[in-house]
Amino acid sequence: MGKKGDKDEYSGYSRTMAFLRDEKSKPSPIPLERCPWCGEKFKATSFQLFPTVEQPKELKIICSNRRCDFRGDKALPIIAVDESIYRRLPCFIIATVDKFASLPWIGQTGALFGRVSHFQDGEGFYSAADPTKAGRSLKSFLPPPDLIIQDELHLISGPLGTMVGLYETAINALCGTPKIIASTATVRRAQNQIQALFNRHQVDIFPPPGPDRHDSFFAQTIPTDQEPGRLYVGIAAQGRSLKVVLLRTYLALLATAQKQWHLGGGKKVDSNPADPYMTLLGYFNSLRELGGSRRIVEDEVNSRLNKYGERLRYGETESFFTNRKIDDEPEELTSRVSTNKVANTKRRLALSFNNKERVDIALATNMISVGLDIVRLGLMIVLGQPN
Repeated sequence: MGKKGDKDEYSGYSRTMAFLRDEKSKPSPIPLERCPWCGEKFKATSFQLFPTVEQPKELKIICSNRRCDFRGDKALPIIAVDESIYRRLPCFIIATVDKFASLPWIGQTGALFGRVSHFQDGEGFYSAADPTKAGRSLKSFLPPPDLIIQDELHLISGPLGTMVGLYETAINALCGTPKIIASTATVRRAQNQIQALFNRHQVDIFPPPGPDRHDSFFAQTIPTDQEPGRLYVGIAAQGRSLKVVLLRTYLALLATAQKQWHLGGGKKVDSNPADPYMTLLGYFNSLRELGGSRRIVEDEVNSRLNKYGERLRYGETESFFTNRKIDDEPEELTSRVSTNKVANTKRRLALSFNNKERVDIALATNMISVGLDIVRLGLMIVLGQPN
C-alpha cells in the first residue's frame, strides 16, 4: 500500500483498484471469494480502501449481505495486506513458507515475533524498523508466536527443505520453543525430516495407532457392502501408442458414465448415483504431456463422443454406451493458469452435473495433490506412472 507498492500490479492497492474497475475479469484482491461468516459472494463494493482511495492505509472487507453481522461499518476481521498485518498483529496468520525470504529484508516483519516498541490506538504497533513512531512507548516486547501449524510437510524437502531449515533456525530463536504441529501425507522418515527442519528430536504421531486399524475414533473404514468402494484399474495395451490408449479410455468412460446417468434417472434425480463419474479428472506428470493430451480431448474426444453410443459388440443388442456432448474446451488445474481461474474451476468441480456450470473434463498436474478436497469427484485417469 506504500509509495513503491502503488506502482506494483501485485500490491493490495493496485489489485483492489483493478477489481473495482472490472470485477468480472479481474481477480479478487484477496484469496477469498465468499464471506466466511454468511457465505455471500464478495462484490466490488465489499472492498474499501481506508481512510481514502487516494491515500489508503488499509483494506477493509465488508459483506454485501444486509443480514450478515459484518456489514455497513463493521468490517470482517480479515487482513490481507502486509503493511496492515505488521501494524495490527493478528493472533492467527496464514502464510506460505516462501514468505520467510522477507525476514532479512523487511524490518517490519520483526513485529510478528513481538519486537515492537510503540502502540497507538486506532493505528496499531510500531517497531524499530518504522521510520516514524507514534503512540505510547511499550516497556517490553510482546509474546512471540507459541504455536506453529505446518501443513503439507511432505512437500518441504530437497532444496526447498534446505532453505526452509535455515529460516526455521532464525524463527526458532525469535519464538523460543513454540509447539509445532505438522500434517503430512506420509510418515516415512518423518523423524529425520522434522529434526532437519525444526531441530526437534521428539516426534509424537497423532492420532496414535489404536488396537483397531479400522477405527481410529477420528475416521472409520466403511465396508464395501455398505458403501461402494474405489476400483483401481491398470491398462497396458501392447503395440498401441499411449495417445491411442488415452483416447479410447476417455471415450469409454465418458460414454459409459452418460449411460449410467440416464439409468439412474438423469436430471430428474437430485442425487444421481452416477454423478461422481460424470466429471473426468485427467492427471499428467508434466505440462508437456498435458498439452499434447489436451489437443486429443478437444479434437478426437469431442467429435467421437457424439456417436459413441452406436458402438455394439458382436452379438449384443444394447450398447454399454450413450452418445454424449461435452464442452469444447476442458478445464485446467495447472501452474500456467491464473489463481483466480483455478479457484473458479475448483468451485465448478464441486457442482452437481445438473448444474449448468458443471465440468465434463478437467486436466491437471501435481497441483491437485495439494489442497484439492472435492468429495464429489469419483473418476480419475492417470497417464503413465506418477512421478
